Amino acid sequence: MTDERRSISIRGADYSNVMERVGACSYELPDAHIITDAPRCNESDTRTASYVPPPLYYSRWKRWGDTWECNSCLFAEATCGDLKLCVKFAINLEKKPPPDPDSSFYDTPAVVAHVAVAQSFLDEYQFYQDHLQELQGTLVPRHYGVWRFKSTWGGVVLLSILEWAGSPSYPVFFKTLANEDTTEHRIACIQAVSELHERGISHGQLMGFSNMRHVLFNIETGTVRLVDFTTSSAAHQCPRPNFPAQDGNPDDPGCCNEVASIARGVQYYTYVPRESSFYFPETLYLLVSSK
Repeated sequence: MTDERRSISIRGADYSNVMERVGACSYELPDAHIITDAPRCNESDTRTASYVPPPLYYSRWKRWGDTWECNSCLFAEATCGDLKLCVKFAINLEKKPPPDPDSSFYDTPAVVAHVAVAQSFLDEYQFYQDHLQELQGTLVPRHYGVWRFKSTWGGVVLLSILEWAGSPSYPVFFKTLANEDTTEHRIACIQAVSELHERGISHGQLMGFSNMRHVLFNIETGTVRLVDFTTSSAAHQCPRPNFPAQDGNPDDPGCCNEVASIARGVQYYTYVPRESSFYFPETLYLLVSSK
């Protein structure tokens, strides 16, 4: 523990708690009270790129890690003075699995899973410290450390606090704000992953459409940030070029797999129905189809 403390209020709990930071940190929070929105949770059955989880009622989220089985953390937007934050929570950490595997203590998988989520906070923070220092505030959000407090409503609480970096890119581009759906913004998502690879880092959770949720877009600044480095690795070397090839073949984009996955996710490739159907990169398609 450190001597750095901040007060925090989580919407729904109606309590103010004083938390203390765990370990050293490169960035300090303003000396102001933190106020969060109602927590949300990407439950395993709803973790898709196009789904934005709704805010939860207090009666629901306070059971996380106790009688609610979930492998994903709680999270909420928050403010600390003029600073906008994303706060990730793991609560009820004093709950422990039963010593006898045949006994029933609430919901055993939940009591085990919440410990793994809390450990992922510590692991991700260490990865930020070791490998993402120079990228914070540009390619990834600033990390304000891991914090802890004991509450009357959720037992021992561990929090990971980061700079607010935007919303998942897919619903922003294709559902929420059509005016932000530009070729430049889509390419910016691909370039972010490409730059991460140039720095020798493999994200680890960008394969498949649902993992577009780890690519965030801030509509206020027009910037892209990558998040969730719980399974990332350093010393990555792209076995192939790190940007899609110009021939625009989505089945084989000619680049590293993570970059190709995001290129498909933001629909960088546009299907053109013709007698002999083939694909164009969107930028090329716009040139070809313009009159």
